[in-house]
Amino acid sequence: MTLRPLLAYLPWQAREMAVRGLAPLAILLVVGGIPTYAFLNGQDVVDLANNSTQADTVKAIYQSVASLAITLGAFLFMSSSVALDRDKQHVRFFFSRQVNPVNYYLQRFVVGMLLFLALFGIVPGAIELFMTDVNVLGSIGAFAISLVLIGGLTVLAAALTNRDGLALILSFVIIRTLQQLSTQDLLPDWMEPVARGLPPIETMAQLSKALVEGNTFQTTDLIHVVGYGLGLLVAGLIVMRRSALVR
Repeated sequence: MTLRPLLAYLPWQAREMAVRGLAPLAILLVVGGIPTYAFLNGQDVVDLANNSTQADTVKAIYQSVASLAITLGAFLFMSSSVALDRDKQHVRFFFSRQVNPVNYYLQRFVVGMLLFLALFGIVPGAIELFMTDVNVLGSIGAFAISLVLIGGLTVLAAALTNRDGLALILSFVIIRTLQQLSTQDLLPDWMEPVARGLPPIETMAQLSKALVEGNTFQTTDLIHVVGYGLGLLVAGLIVMRRSALVR
């Protein structure tokens, strides 16, 4: 079995994921661009290089919008990929030749992640270059860990259910609610280990915020989030390998 049939899908996967990757870029440009324009348009003189108030305001707008774009972008990353292929019977075409479904979706995951990060990095890069100092690498890193964890959760949800988007949203909301209650000591004692054992969504959110803002963070939190996300991805691919794609 050669890689040629698998690699033949690479341009199509890149095209599909590039279109998806425009979503977080558009969120940053529209949701962040409108208040930034309104603020700067109301200034008598725009001088971001010498006016710290203007620079800090633009930076604060970016940081608040970046968190939204990262979360929504991670949701769009792999959602409806496997489920849509199954629902539309694309799997019968994709895997009619010697292409392993696990390799196909793993390739889509990697290609999509690279494209998402490259497109997302345009905005903080442009802000850094033309407007004010922001944490470009930290922002890209925040998006990367979110893609790994939420993307891994999506792949597992798609392998187990026919409606990965619904399963992802429900699990995300329930898990984060439990973990937020846990941080406030509002959960019963027996629920605490359950909340800690679930995907570290609240840790991911806090870590992402720290990276975007350039604050310090615990390396153990980074290892926990990335390791858990990769574990979910592997689990999803194993389930996909052992179960029928067409149901």
